[in-house]
Amino acid sequence: MLILNPGKRAIILKMKLIKILLLVSLISTIVIYLFPRTWELDLIAHLQENRTGTTVGFFQFISDAKVKSAVSVGIPVLLILFSFIKSKRILREKAILVLFSLAVAGIFSYGIKKMVREPRPYEVDSRITQLGEGGGYGFPSGHVLEATAAATAFSILWPEWSIIIASISWVLLTMMSRIYLGVHDPGDVMGGLFLGMLSFLMVKKIREYVIRPKPNASTQ
Repeated sequence: MLILNPGKRAIILKMKLIKILLLVSLISTIVIYLFPRTWELDLIAHLQENRTGTTVGFFQFISDAKVKSAVSVGIPVLLILFSFIKSKRILREKAILVLFSLAVAGIFSYGIKKMVREPRPYEVDSRITQLGEGGGYGFPSGHVLEATAAATAFSILWPEWSIIIASISWVLLTMMSRIYLGVHDPGDVMGGLFLGMLSFLMVKKIREYVIRPKPNASTQ
C-alpha cells in the first residue's frame, strides 16, 4: 500500500541522502571529463567483447523506449487515474509532481545535448557496436536522466523500502544497459544521474514556493 503521508523524519533523511548523491554524481561527472577518457571506451569495448545473446537481449529490454515510458510515465499516469477513482487528492498531486519532474528532465536532456554535442561511443571507437537505441548526441544520457528523475520522486514521495529499492534498481539497470549497449559512456550516465536528481529537486522547490503561506495583507 502506498503511503500518502510519509513521516517528516523519513523525508528529511532521504533529502539529505539525495543531496549527498547529487554532490557525488556532480563531482564524478566533472572528474571524468577532466581527464583522458580512453578508459571509458576500453571498458565498453571489453564489455561488448564478452557479450552474450542473453545479456544483450536483457539490456535491450531494459533500454527499450516502450519499457522506459511504461515505467517512468505509465506508473504516475495510472496513479492519477486511480486517484480520481478513489478520490485521493494527495496521491494525484504526488503523481503530477513525478510527471513534472520528467518534463524538466526532458528539457535538460534536449537542451544540454544540443549545447554539448558529445558523440556516442560507437561513433568514435570502431571496437564498439551500437547494440541499442540511441540517436543524436550522447551527453547526458536521456534514459538515465528520465529514470533518475522518476526514481528520485518516487523515493522521496513514498517512503516504503520496497519502492525505494525498486527505484534504485531501475536506475542502476538503466545506467548499466546504456553503457553495455555502446550508446553511452560512464560520463554520460553520471551526468544523467546528476541532472535527474536535480530535476525533481527543482520541481519540489518550485512547488514549495508556490504553496507557501502568503503574508496576511492586514498585517503589513
